[in-house]
Amino acid sequence: MPLISIVIPTRRRPHLLETALRSALAPSAFDDFEIVVSDNSADACAEATVKRFDDPRVRYFVTGRDLDVYASWNAAMGHATGKYTFLFADDDAFIQGGLARIHDALVRYGMPEFLGLCSGWYSRPGFKRGPHNALKFDEGWTREGPEAPEKLLREYFGFGRPSFSATYVMIDEAVRDRIRARNLPVFLPVF
Repeated sequence: MPLISIVIPTRRRPHLLETALRSALAPSAFDDFEIVVSDNSADACAEATVKRFDDPRVRYFVTGRDLDVYASWNAAMGHATGKYTFLFADDDAFIQGGLARIHDALVRYGMPEFLGLCSGWYSRPGFKRGPHNALKFDEGWTREGPEAPEKLLREYFGFGRPSFSATYVMIDEAVRDRIRARNLPVFLPVF
């Protein structure tokens, strides 16, 4: 069993998926992970992109139908086998050494059941969203250390910070198994 399952749901965005996969598979001091790509489209358009990487750590699944974002996330999570599950968007990318830094945080905090990560906001080259197409970090919100779950959940569901997102959260297998045992999806629409 790998330590981390990086789950990447995707739908008709193979050009973005390629960047996400390249960043996750970049040489790193940490390599105890799998990547689960869940192609959530009726036409399986991500298959050629995934095959180009030819890496045994990458597993590819096709749902055979178009899924909404929450069903996409849940379909991808359903194939995770790692101790920790990390939801990663197909338009995200790890910074160099990012996985090693995440592993270090897991070890530093005694392998917690939940790890929330801050994100960097960025625009890809040629993608005109955000001011000046630049990299921006949420520098006003830097915290480290264990925090009360109630406080984190209140912030998360209160949308108190733009960088506190489902795609920057890791849960361990015990949490994932407790949710599955209750026949609940991991992600529910916030509405």
